[in-house]
Amino acid sequence: MPFVNGGPAMSVALPAESYADPVLLRSSLERADEVVVCETHCSIVFLVGDRAYKLPRPVHFDFVDQRSATARADICRREVELNATLAPGLVLGVRAVVPYDDGSGYTFGRVEDPLAIDYVVEMRRFDEDDTMASRIERGSLTLDQASAAGARLAPFHRNSKVQPGGIDYRAVIDRNFEAMLPLTDGVVPAVERLMLQRFAAAFLLEWDDVLEARATAGSVVDGHGDLRAEHVLFESGNVLVIDRLEFDALRVVDVADDLGFLLMDLYDLTGSEGTGDAVLAGYRDAGGAPQPEALLAFFGAYRAQVRAKVALLRSGQTGADASVLRERARALLALSGHLSWRARGPITLLVTGPPAAGKSTLAAALARVSGLPVLSSDVIRREQAGDGSPDYSTDGRAAIYAELGRRAGLERAVIVDASFGAPALERAFHAALADDGAAVPLVVECRAPSDVRVARAREREVHEHSDSDAGPEVARKLGDQFVAMSGAATDVHLAVDTGASVAMQVDEVASWLDSLLAAGRSA
Repeated sequence: MPFVNGGPAMSVALPAESYADPVLLRSSLERADEVVVCETHCSIVFLVGDRAYKLPRPVHFDFVDQRSATARADICRREVELNATLAPGLVLGVRAVVPYDDGSGYTFGRVEDPLAIDYVVEMRRFDEDDTMASRIERGSLTLDQASAAGARLAPFHRNSKVQPGGIDYRAVIDRNFEAMLPLTDGVVPAVERLMLQRFAAAFLLEWDDVLEARATAGSVVDGHGDLRAEHVLFESGNVLVIDRLEFDALRVVDVADDLGFLLMDLYDLTGSEGTGDAVLAGYRDAGGAPQPEALLAFFGAYRAQVRAKVALLRSGQTGADASVLRERARALLALSGHLSWRARGPITLLVTGPPAAGKSTLAAALARVSGLPVLSSDVIRREQAGDGSPDYSTDGRAAIYAELGRRAGLERAVIVDASFGAPALERAFHAALADDGAAVPLVVECRAPSDVRVARAREREVHEHSDSDAGPEVARKLGDQFVAMSGAATDVHLAVDTGASVAMQVDEVASWLDSLLAAGRSA
């Protein structure tokens, strides 16, 4: 970094109405021991001593045009105004970047200075270790702190200006897909991108009336718009929420959208829902309205896609580590897929079929795209058998399916990998499941010809480690005796040809679930 503590001055040509990358302001740096530069797709932040200076980039995206110095000045003024509510005392004002008379460098001046060539937001510098994200990374964030963050947001949402007319979320999300999809070529397969888009359309079709009613009731407000863990700051017993979006169109949100963004980020950082649950508890205790769980997950999925788009936009800018950012986008799109499945609500998905029909392969693939846990009858059978031989008797199998149902009833959403294939097993499973009030199961029946199943069992026996003890003869016998579960040929039962690629099978199941969702018949 040039010129710190008497180092050489930086020489950069900065004609009026242009932009310097980077602009290092001599008068501020002469006394600084260190300059830290942080870059995003829309701005560059210089950390200098006890101050931070945020310089907007001259960029043009679908949501903002910052190409002129006038536009950048307006952006800076708006940021100062907006952050006074959630982060009082942190954002100090707008400063103009003006040249010295002798042309030897640049300094700060009045915003009204006619020689101004650019503008920055001046902020009080804070300790990054005090952010929610940093505390999570160090393992020091407490649930009480997470609850306090929720309590800080509740009055903010309650007192924010209600925006009449609601939001056309279908148009908002379509625009985001339109901007994002071309950027994802080579990042994720096309089928996965289209799966996300199809789910969003189905969800909005089902929830359109709910969103409209929420808007009428005042749930659409002038919110934060970029509510992430790195923007929640704990200082001396206070909770500050920084970097409220200055782009008006992106800041007007349903409160579930604002909260869903933070919950998505917390789930991404922690890998669990515990921290997000604490935020919601604090939010409700402070008078915030309870939010539908499915809606929070849906908005989390959408916001993960927004963050993926941001990472991909940044990957194309000078100085960015494109490979790291593309990998980050890939992870965010996978997270979006997981949250999409949660947004479908409580779901018990039974992946059934005779031995070697391909159900375990499909169940594992569905688990990867959904993030849902898998319960396997074969695993339970091995647990119960211990060092002995597996029990394939009628009573033995019924006991296994009863235990499978009991465990499934403990899960909010789960994939069950089991053959079923006999009414007694189905009854044992449902009797145990019903005691816990789990979701009405949806059935995916894997189908393959007998000779294919026998060949798969033989191949598995020779070459693969598997939890299944069903060899070729067992596969043939149980296949001949197999009885489809009750509800076959109804809308809660899907038959899948496992001769197709696994990706096509997963897409077929997801498409079926989307059709149920859009028709209001999902779990």
